[in-house]
Amino acid sequence: MLETEALCRRFGALAAVDGVSLSFEAGKIHALIGPNGAGKSTLLALLSGELRATSGRVRLRGVDVTHHSPDRLSRLGIGRSYQTANVFAELSGAECVWLAAQSRAPMRLLSRAGRLPGAERALDACGLSSRRAIRASELSYGEQRQLEIAMVLATEPSLLLLDEPLAGLGHDEAQRIVALLREVARDRTMILVEHDMDAVFSIADTVTVLVGGRVLERGTPQAIRASRAVREAYLGEEQP
Repeated sequence: MLETEALCRRFGALAAVDGVSLSFEAGKIHALIGPNGAGKSTLLALLSGELRATSGRVRLRGVDVTHHSPDRLSRLGIGRSYQTANVFAELSGAECVWLAAQSRAPMRLLSRAGRLPGAERALDACGLSSRRAIRASELSYGEQRQLEIAMVLATEPSLLLLDEPLAGLGHDEAQRIVALLREVARDRTMILVEHDMDAVFSIADTVTVLVGGRVLERGTPQAIRASRAVREAYLGEEQP
């Protein structure tokens, strides 16, 4: 589905992403983990077109998209969420999702009362149909997270880039989001940045560990959990 080749992003002398070569298989959940400053969010920004690569390549289904803009990548099927819920606070849940769905039907200008099938499916998939009329600012933070994912789904993506979707959530809300992620990943590819290791190890097919902008290790959750190098570099454990 997606691959990077020697991908780099520098900010002056700092290499936030430093020669990263990865492949992401279609239909799988790929987790990116690592300590703060490891380059995880920067890598997502490169994959979504929000940052330009200093060097290297990004290929989507074999096509070079390294210098594509975010809107062009979105129309090619890449959806992105952020570390904090990115919703329209003054609009209802339905209106937020409608706007996202409208981006896929630009010639069908509807009133706010109008409905788009993609928006309705996204609201239903994220368990928000009964909350559709509530203003986004009045939803709980967990519901705002659900709403943001619904907005992403309304753009009909085949590849999801999710940046810390569990950040700031309590245990029960986090469990609901984990269940939602499992469901939406059934027929999509997902690249997930997350610090909740229990969630990562429970849902990811493949885990990549970044340290200092470089790939330290990549493997199954079981292999990463057992890795001595990962325990030392990320989990803060020393060799026995």
